[in-house]
Amino acid sequence: MSIVLGIDHARVVVSGTVETIIDLPLTNSNGRQIEDYVPITIRHEVQNLNFSNPQINTLEVVLGYKIGFTFSHSDFIQGSNVEVFNSILKLHKAGATLTLIPRIDQDWRQFEVIPDNQTLSLGINSGGYDAMNNGWVFRFITKNLESDLKLQVAVAEEDRNYPYGDENFEEVLYAV
Repeated sequence: MSIVLGIDHARVVVSGTVETIIDLPLTNSNGRQIEDYVPITIRHEVQNLNFSNPQINTLEVVLGYKIGFTFSHSDFIQGSNVEVFNSILKLHKAGATLTLIPRIDQDWRQFEVIPDNQTLSLGINSGGYDAMNNGWVFRFITKNLESDLKLQVAVAEEDRNYPYGDENFEEVLYAV
C-alpha cells in the first residue's frame, strides 16, 4: 500500500551533540513523495496428515511495519537541495539520529529513520540553477518496526487533495 504524502514538505530532525532541523524540498511535478508500508509477519502453514481430506491452515502474526519514504525528483533538483540530502548522509554516517516528520503540519507523526539508498545517481542533462537530471530519488526507511502507521483518514470534501493538479493522476484522499 502506498499513499501520496501531499503538498506540504517534510522535515528531518537530526539529534546528536546539537539538534539540527532540516526541511526537505518538495518533490517536483513528475516526481512523487510516497510512503509505502511493508508488514513484517511470521507465517506458518499447518498441514494435517489425513490424505483423504487434506487441509492446510495458514497462521500469521503481524509483528509491525517497516515504512519507506521516497522523495523523487525526476524532473529537476536544485544544487542546494542535493546538498541538503548530502548533509543528511554525512550526519547519519557520523552517528546522528534522524527523525522524519513526513508533513510538518502533522508533527505528531514522527519516525526514526535511516537512509535506504543503495545508490544515488544524478545524471545532469544541462547545467544551471535548475539543472535537468534523469531521476534523483532519495529514500528513508524506519529504523525500528512500527506497531502503528499513525494514519488518520480524512473524509470531508474540503480535505480532498489534488497534490499535483495532474488530470491523469488519480484522486488521493488526504491520509494524514
